[in-house]
Amino acid sequence: MMNFLLKTTAVLTVFSVLSITIVQSNDQCDCGLLNVQSRISHGNDANPHKYPWVAFIKIFKNGTYSQCTGSLIDDQTILTAAHCVENNDGSFVEPSQLLVFLGITTKKDAFNDVGRSVEAILPHPGRNKALFENDIALLRLEEPVKMVKIIRPVCLPMTRGESVYGKMKVAGFGLLRVEKEAFDLQEADIDFVERNTCQKKLSDHYSRKGESFSPLSETSLCGQGKDTAMICQGDSGGPLMHANREGRMVVAGVSQYIYKKCGDDANIPDMYANVGLFTDFIKEYAPRACFVELS
Repeated sequence: MMNFLLKTTAVLTVFSVLSITIVQSNDQCDCGLLNVQSRISHGNDANPHKYPWVAFIKIFKNGTYSQCTGSLIDDQTILTAAHCVENNDGSFVEPSQLLVFLGITTKKDAFNDVGRSVEAILPHPGRNKALFENDIALLRLEEPVKMVKIIRPVCLPMTRGESVYGKMKVAGFGLLRVEKEAFDLQEADIDFVERNTCQKKLSDHYSRKGESFSPLSETSLCGQGKDTAMICQGDSGGPLMHANREGRMVVAGVSQYIYKKCGDDANIPDMYANVGLFTDFIKEYAPRACFVELS
């Protein structure tokens, strides 16, 4: 069985910005509010600053860097995938090896920005690299972020939400397909796939290849796009988002891994860490994060 974790290397160019309007809320917990842009974008590029919580993360190793995506959940905390900050031996990189970029819509902007330093890396204590379990981590920034129109936090779920998840959105700075770099933040429509259906699809996929498939991780959930819409290298750690009845975007999952090469069979679901399982962990280390109802 082969799966593909979604870190990668990166280089990019700029995206023009027009006037931005924020979807307003009167609640004190001001999270998950989309920026509405007057211009319609083409393809799968996200409207500039539509998702003001999405972070671009650089991980420096041996004179080069890999990249991941993350989500701002309060004024000093980024939610991402644990494997983004994990070494091959299961240890974790040093905070000094990371830079976080917020308020950008193209990776080119990261070359014109010094980035934000990380004070601490907080992987889930139950992280199991071999079993792909508990694949989330929190990055505590050295300095709090000033909230502005293009930098705002996303919401978190009060409970696990498989019973209400349906059509969702995923966003990330990853590749469009193998060796095809995406210059701008990308988004895609993703349908939630129920666990038994997901397990059967993956088992059938590997059976056709003459291989066996292990049970899914208990801490992951499945999502599937249409045609070639899927997560790819560099999207790791990015948000899989559910819109609740107020229109707030809630992080349902953290992009984790795929069981095919980017751009291959779209009938094979992608895997996401199930954020609803980690509320206690997140509340402990990010008490200012906003948790909301899913429905």
